[in-house]
Amino acid sequence: MPLKIKIVLIVLMVFTIFVSLNYGIHHLIILPGFKTLEVSEATKDMERCVRAIREEVLHVDILCHDWAAWDDLYDFAVSPSSDFAERNLNPDTMLNNRLSLACVIDISGTPLFCEAWDVTQKEKTVLAAFPAPLLPRASSLVLSSLNETDLTKVKILGIYNSDQGPMLISIRPITTTRNLGPVRGAIVLGRLLDAAFIERLAKQVEVDFSILAIKGDGVTREEDEISRTLDPEEFRIQEKGEDDLLRIYSWLPDISGGQDFLIRAEIPRQILAQGRSTFTYSLILISVLALFIAFLVLLLLRKVVLSPLAALTDHVLGVAKTGDLSTRITLSQNDEIGTLGREVDRLLQQMESQTAELAGVNAMLKIDIEKRKRVEQELRDSEERFRLLHEASFGGIAIHDRGIVVDANKVLTEMAGVEVEKLIGRSGLDFIAPAFRETVRANIASDYEAPYDAEGIRSDGSYFPIEIQGRSIPYEGRILRMTEFRDITFRKEMERKLETALEELEAIIKNSAVGIMFLKGGRILYRGNQRLADILGFDTPEEMVGLSMTALHLSEERFFEFGENFFDRLVHGEQIQVEYQLRKKGGFPVWCTLSGKAIDPAAPPDLSKGVVWMVDDITEKRAYQEKLKDMATTDYLTELCNRRHFMELGKIELERQKRYAHRGLSLIMLDLDHFKTINDTHGHEIGDLVLKTFAYMGRKALRDVDVFARVGGEEFVILLPETDLMGAFAIAERFRQACERSSVTLDKGEISFTVSLGVATWNSSIEKIENLMKHADEALYRAKKKGRNLVECYKKSR
Repeated sequence: MPLKIKIVLIVLMVFTIFVSLNYGIHHLIILPGFKTLEVSEATKDMERCVRAIREEVLHVDILCHDWAAWDDLYDFAVSPSSDFAERNLNPDTMLNNRLSLACVIDISGTPLFCEAWDVTQKEKTVLAAFPAPLLPRASSLVLSSLNETDLTKVKILGIYNSDQGPMLISIRPITTTRNLGPVRGAIVLGRLLDAAFIERLAKQVEVDFSILAIKGDGVTREEDEISRTLDPEEFRIQEKGEDDLLRIYSWLPDISGGQDFLIRAEIPRQILAQGRSTFTYSLILISVLALFIAFLVLLLLRKVVLSPLAALTDHVLGVAKTGDLSTRITLSQNDEIGTLGREVDRLLQQMESQTAELAGVNAMLKIDIEKRKRVEQELRDSEERFRLLHEASFGGIAIHDRGIVVDANKVLTEMAGVEVEKLIGRSGLDFIAPAFRETVRANIASDYEAPYDAEGIRSDGSYFPIEIQGRSIPYEGRILRMTEFRDITFRKEMERKLETALEELEAIIKNSAVGIMFLKGGRILYRGNQRLADILGFDTPEEMVGLSMTALHLSEERFFEFGENFFDRLVHGEQIQVEYQLRKKGGFPVWCTLSGKAIDPAAPPDLSKGVVWMVDDITEKRAYQEKLKDMATTDYLTELCNRRHFMELGKIELERQKRYAHRGLSLIMLDLDHFKTINDTHGHEIGDLVLKTFAYMGRKALRDVDVFARVGGEEFVILLPETDLMGAFAIAERFRQACERSSVTLDKGEISFTVSLGVATWNSSIEKIENLMKHADEALYRAKKKGRNLVECYKKSR
């Protein structure tokens, strides 16, 4: 088969293998990766849907908690009155709080008030009586809470399948403002998950989802099967078609024990579609590119190799056919083919010249045959020595006959500093240092062929390190010794420098003021220094060898999270610096600075060669920073937020309110009445005690989400997220009454104090938290002007 066809077949085979491998990589690795990513994103979408529904349940529960701990409602449960229902449970209250259901039952389980509203249409719906499935749950809640000491934790919340669809329900026992008993009944608040409300949640989480009652009209046979095998907190993914949609399901229980619910989200399979499109375009592009490269390689091979090689072949065959040694070929290439062509021409020229010489020699053979034989023998001897010298090819070469040098190459003469003529005929041991001559003599006697180190002597008498390797060769009935000498001065110097560097490195590691940690073999501690052992609570560095990094993280989850955060940066050769909590030997946490980098200088580095981490203990530094942070954000006397920290939190809540305007945001400004008189009469120490008592009462009465801050001497402010004006007024009034009933007990008697409060709520015209504070301050001024110990709401001047 011609060489040209062989090369074409090889190129085509390589092209086919390359395209097949590319297709296999895309189909078996890249496309499954897109599917995995798509399932991961769908799971995250469903998590957002479930989280949004649970947040809405919590919003209803927060409102139910505020209403349940209300003295007026407590009185209503004891002695129902239509006047209370008209003033507080009216349509405005229901619609402003987006409540679809509000029911109040007494301690015997009898409904005192129960109304249902369509929040979207803003009209009352028909509800003949209290929803029967919820009545046993509410009654059991009342009975179970009679012996409870902490009534704030007694509640029932979840989803109820009403006749109008899924409804978010919160049930709490009715208590006094201080969340004290005895319990007088229960309040039930509900928010209907109608189509409009679900559509708003879908826009909020950016996922198209729906809520279905199990075995309802909209549930398919497959979905019914999923509902029977799906556990709470579990997600189930169902593919719909090959390129259509992913359906993902989650399960929610009905708190009444009736029909449970399926959350169904439909996710377009855009990621897989994009992956397939990318795969197709990539495969076509790479195939075309590979085909183009194969064609280009063939053209270059034809021009650079095949054509000159064919010309050279024709030239040699022509000379063989005609016998004309004067024919020449001209190849301008400076590669192996061009060199081969020139060598062929030189060989032909030499053969032509030798042919002419042989003709003269043939004429002289008849005259002096003996002289020709002698010359031919010398030529054979010289060629044989030359062949032996260069076939061994060890470097500096010498041929010995019973220890006497009979021939040597140029490399050896340069190494010893002696001409060839002065080498031949001398003992080879003359060029070996005296300390090594016995070793060399013994190795020659035993035909030792492995390389070994010794010292050589130059012509100037200087010694230098050498490597010797010898071999015995039979020649014309004699045994000659062929020996190679290598000058290893550079290698010895490098070994000395390496040994010095290792000693210096060992001293640096041992005496370093920071911990040094060398990891190899999948995040295993390969080596550390004493400082690292001290930081991590070990006695010696040897005790840590082989320790897995999972033992130094506070948890296995943090171990994997650390790898996910920093693995890619290490792979890209980056220097990593981070403050991180490690776990000491005894299990105690320790704050450290970690600075790590792969030791492989390649790009990208090979992490299997190891990663070096510098570790320093910054526990005291972190504690000092936390102390500075607390001092910067907390009022030193009352331990409430200071003004600066309150302004930062207020700005954050105001921005959240602008995004979700339906939640409500209110603010209360408070000022202790006649506080200067308390200071002047009893002294500043007693005044500070009054301020501390006042702050303690506020923290106890408010919710965790509320922000209570001291902004002046006796001036305080309360920020109430998700609270409208009516709810804020109720909180302020309860706080005012609590202060009015409280006092500070001293040895000489009791000190009573009161507070004036101004309430304001957010509207769309308020852009800054300072504006909301100004409105509340104006209301506070009006309360003080009217005689103090009052609550006033902000009224916009006309």
